[in-house]
Amino acid sequence: MTMQQRAVWASLVAFIAVGVVYATVMIPRTVGHTPDEISWVLPMAISMGAIIVTIILGAIASAIGHGIAATYRGEEPEFDEGDERDRQIELVGNAKGMSLASFGSLGAIILAMNDADPFWIAQLLFAVGLVGGIVGAVAKLRAYSRGL
Repeated sequence: MTMQQRAVWASLVAFIAVGVVYATVMIPRTVGHTPDEISWVLPMAISMGAIIVTIILGAIASAIGHGIAATYRGEEPEFDEGDERDRQIELVGNAKGMSLASFGSLGAIILAMNDADPFWIAQLLFAVGLVGGIVGAVAKLRAYSRGL
């Protein structure tokens, strides 16, 4: 497994975990409250930072785990940087994730045109960013296992 593939796994776990935690925090806050009453900026900012930190730490932990496992098996750990196939998979996965996020951005523009509260616009953009990241990661992992 290349370093890029480990990073994809780390990003998939990060997007799902942060999305679940964010939803767990925010859904109870929305029940019975108007958007003006909901404190959402700090939880969203923390969630965005958590995604970045979790991806970085996940990739590092995966590399360390790979090194330890290879050493335990008596092999030399390999930390290859990938090849042309990895770059192609990255492009394909990013294109799928970004296209989904683009459609979500269109939805945010439509909400803004209709004077929706910034809370709902931000929630939509955050959600499509998470879903786009998940879709992109899944597309990359499928490409790794099945080929382009």
